[in-house]
Amino acid sequence: MPVTSLPSRGDQPGEGASAKTCDASETVVHWMFQAGYSEAAALVTSVAEGDPADAGSRATALGGDR
Repeated sequence: MPVTSLPSRGDQPGEGASAKTCDASETVVHWMFQAGYSEAAALVTSVAEGDPADAGSRATALGGDR
């Protein structure tokens, strides 16, 4: 099956008055939240059963004691 190129849309990077670039700043923020929440889950599930002092200190560290 032959391959057909799709038509280009708009200026190519580096052409025209303003070059189009990728802004990955939101992706970095998303990654930071995702990493933090996965660590929080491990922190909560590793509390020993019947240890309210440890559970309370972990809740405080996660901001759940406000």
